[in-house]
Amino acid sequence: MDNLSNQTNQTNQTNQNYLLDQADQLSFFAVRNKQGEWFKYKYGGWRCSWVKELKKARIYNKIGYAKSIVAFFERTNPQYGIPDVVEFRVAATTVHDQTEELAKRKRKQENARKREVERKAKWEYDQALKRLESAKKELENAQNKVSSMSISSAEGRLSLAQKLAEQAKKGIT
Repeated sequence: MDNLSNQTNQTNQTNQNYLLDQADQLSFFAVRNKQGEWFKYKYGGWRCSWVKELKKARIYNKIGYAKSIVAFFERTNPQYGIPDVVEFRVAATTVHDQTEELAKRKRKQENARKREVERKAKWEYDQALKRLESAKKELENAQNKVSSMSISSAEGRLSLAQKLAEQAKKGIT
C-alpha cells in the first residue's frame, strides 16, 4: 500500500513539474484602446464596453480573438484609433493542493445530509404522533357512539318490553 501511495505521489510531482514547465510558455491577450481603457464586450455588435481596470477586462487565450476585436474597431471606428493587443506571459505559477479543501467540503456536505435526515425523521415522528392522537380521538368518539347506542337501544327494548307487558296484562284481564 505504501509503495502504491509513493508511486502516486511521484506521478503527481512529475505532473506538477511538467505543468510548471509548460506554464512558462502560456500567453494571454487583452485589447486596450488609445485612451488606456481595456475592452470588455460588445452590445449587439456595435455598442462597446471599455473598463479602466484590467481585472474586469476580457482576457483571451488565443491572439486571434483579440485581433478580431482590433479589426472590428479598425473597420467601424477608425477615428478613435486602432486598439492595441497586449500580451501577458506567465512568469510564476503556483500549484494549490485541494485535498484539504475537498475533505472539508465533503465533511460539510455529510453534516448537512445528517441534519436533513434528522429533520426528516423528527417531522415524520411528529406526523405519526398527530396521526396517533387523531386515531385515539376517533376511537373515543366511536366508543361513545357505541355506548350511547347501546344505552338508547337497551332503553328502547325496555320500553318495548314494558308496553308488551302492559298489553299482555290488559289482554289477560
